[in-house]
This record gives sequence, C-alpha cells and structure tokens, in this order.
Amino acid sequence: MLAKVARGSHGSSPSDYDSNHSDGASHISATVAYDEPGFNIPLSYSILNKEIRDNRVAEANKAWDLLWFVHGLSFNLINSPLFRAAILATKRCPAYKPCHRHTLATTHLDSANEDANMFKDSRLKSGKLFGFLVTSDGWRNHNRRQYHNFILVAATGPIYLGLKDVSGEAGNAQAIHDEFVDLFDTLDNDVVLRIVIGCTDTPSANVSA
Repeated sequence: MLAKVARGSHGSSPSDYDSNHSDGASHISATVAYDEPGFNIPLSYSILNKEIRDNRVAEANKAWDLLWFVHGLSFNLINSPLFRAAILATKRCPAYKPCHRHTLATTHLDSANEDANMFKDSRLKSGKLFGFLVTSDGWRNHNRRQYHNFILVAATGPIYLGLKDVSGEAGNAQAIHDEFVDLFDTLDNDVVLRIVIGCTDTPSANVSA
C-alpha cells in the first residue's frame, strides 16, 4: 500500500521536527495518508522504534481496560460498531479532545435526538406502504425500576417510539390499554390506521389489553 507525505498545517515540510518529546523520539510535522479516506497515521509515530511503539500499545490497552473494569462496562461493548467508529473518527482527528460532561448531556444529546427523530420520521413515512406491527415489553433496571418500551416494526426495520416508567403502577389490562392509547395519541392518524397487528407478552393483562 503506497503512502504519501502531507505538509503540516503550518506549511512545515517533512524535515521539520521537534526532538524535545518526553520519550526522546523526533516528531516530524507530517502525516502518512493511507488509502482509507480521511485516515492519516502521523509520520512521527511510524518512525518510532519497535520498543516505543509496543510500549504505547500497552499503555493504550491498559487505559481502555481500566475504563471497562472500573465502570463495569459490558465486554460486548468493545465489539460494538459504534465503538469502533468512534475510535476511527478519533484517529482521523488528532486534535480531538473529549467535551465537558455538560456539553455531552445538553448540546450533543440534543443534536443526537434531532438526528434520531429525523430517522424515525423517514422510517415512518416509508413504512406506511406495508403497515406496522406494534409491540411493547417490560424490563427492570439495576435499581429495580419498572419500564415499558414501545416499538413499531415496519418492513424497513424497527422504530423506537418511547419508554414509560411504570414503577409502582398496577400493570393490569386497563393500565396497559391506557398506555397504548396514550402512545397512539402521539402518532399521526395515518400511521395509527396502518397498525395492522399488535404483539405483546403472554401474561393475561397484556392479552386482555
């Protein structure tokens, strides 16, 4: 695979370097751009000797391992396409710094919510052709709070509609019926009219509802 050397952001040439790095390695202001679009490997890393590169791999592994072990993250998360995409996007942006938690919980969350709603609207629109199946399921979180989620299933795939905290509620047929009525009130009438079947758990309350 061929690589090309690109000039640094300040017009530096491949011969420019800074030898004052803590590990004693010279850092050339250039990148090695590989075939994958938008992905650059710093030339400063590629010229390091094998021992330094191995040490950095070990440091990276330890940092990620501690994140998993200390916070009790699911081991399956490491195989998530979203996690892999996040790593790749970070490699493509050497200047990236994690945002403040407040920014993540407000600006970034609002932006992700807008994207999710646009995707949902698009899937609702395309799903009207063949109709929908509506389903609901209950689960408890680690604090033992009870939730019901609601999903429409279209020919193009599932559409998440919402989650309701039902902790302490009766959970009888009438309560579940009312939950579906409230859910349908949030949907356009032409979507509700195209819900052709409902699918719930087997307990009598759900069947009766």
